Amino acid sequence: MSDQNTALFDKLDGFYVTKSEHDWLERRFSNMTEKEKILFQGAMELEKPQEIGHVMRIASQLDCYDLFYGAGDEAALGKFVMESIECSSDAARPFLNAEHLGAAYHQSQNGAFCNGHYVRNIKLADPFVEEDPTLQPVAGDYAIRVKLASRSNMEGIWVGFPDSGEYIDSNHPDELLLGLDSLQAESLSECIALEVDCCLPQLTGILDQYDSASELVRHAIDFGYVWAEQRFEKVIEKRLSSDVILDEIIKTNEYNLEQCVLRHYNHILIDDTYQIDIECI
Repeated sequence: MSDQNTALFDKLDGFYVTKSEHDWLERRFSNMTEKEKILFQGAMELEKPQEIGHVMRIASQLDCYDLFYGAGDEAALGKFVMESIECSSDAARPFLNAEHLGAAYHQSQNGAFCNGHYVRNIKLADPFVEEDPTLQPVAGDYAIRVKLASRSNMEGIWVGFPDSGEYIDSNHPDELLLGLDSLQAESLSECIALEVDCCLPQLTGILDQYDSASELVRHAIDFGYVWAEQRFEKVIEKRLSSDVILDEIIKTNEYNLEQCVLRHYNHILIDDTYQIDIECI
């Protein structure tokens, strides 16, 4: 068992675990990204499961939890809330107490401080999910995962894309930052890629096509973003007109604009009425 898995199994001290359940959890822990590991540890603290079946449900439903990168105490949480959630103006921030704001936010949320970050519950898990310990556990909901290693961590860790989280922006790319933290690396130039796991089985030999981890991860981020967009479009196609909510559309467009700017994509911003030149089209 790897040292990384040992730290997760330490959370199960006192549980009765059969061999098949232990093997299932070991496989699930092995395919977790660094972000998922922190989400799991935070979820364990929040849910306080009493039996191993509940632990397995948590491990398979980590999309029910969100992570605020670097919000490891009330002051840091308050700063995160001001900058990424409430988006307080620069003029107002000097009059706000970050620690008091963080304490109030923490009290209002179902969340926990974990390993220098903040984990909160964002939706109810399905209590009727029963994981079969004889089956291979499903990895997180990623389009593509890359296993990276560094001089400080030759065993390697997984990072997955697209990243998830409501408040992710250029300051909070959780998957990659958490991966670099674990690898004790300042940048991807200090890392090597060991494995690639893609949701499209027809895409093979991906690792052999890249000379550097930096280029591979950059394309993995782009692929994950496109994959997420495609999934979102399919949801829109199936959605009835009565389901459309203006606030959701605005929020989605703001996110798409932010991602275009972040990833330096060419884009056209329409913030007013516009005329369409049919002949040009």
